[in-house]
Amino acid sequence: PAASASATAPTAPALYTLGNGATGGTMFRIRPGTAVAGYTRLVFDMHGGGLPTMIVTRTDDLHVAITFKDTSVAGAPVNGISSYHVTAVEPGVQQGADGTITIDLARPVRVTAFTLPATGGYAWRLVVDLHTS
Repeated sequence: PAASASATAPTAPALYTLGNGATGGTMFRIRPGTAVAGYTRLVFDMHGGGLPTMIVTRTDDLHVAITFKDTSVAGAPVNGISSYHVTAVEPGVQQGADGTITIDLARPVRVTAFTLPATGGYAWRLVVDLHTS
């Protein structure tokens, strides 16, 4: 018999595992990046000594979850983040030291992700691009 997946079990395969393992940081802001017809860019800004381990998973066709290991996500505002690809971003969920942000998708997408180091006035960042499938 096939095992049933629950909404809380991280059974979805990881699309990306990024970061350098920094701990104790905070993901404090999610902002839309470049607006281009073919995709939606979301930028996750972080305070701390580097990039935490971040695991990007597609839990189903209409949800992408990003788990930030040993990082607080609870205070990041998520209201008003929507686009052709994104219905909403759910408030961060803290489970112990790890924080998870779930993106509710308006339609199935192809996901790409990469990181950017702190530079100039910018904090450490995770960039997630949601492309029209």
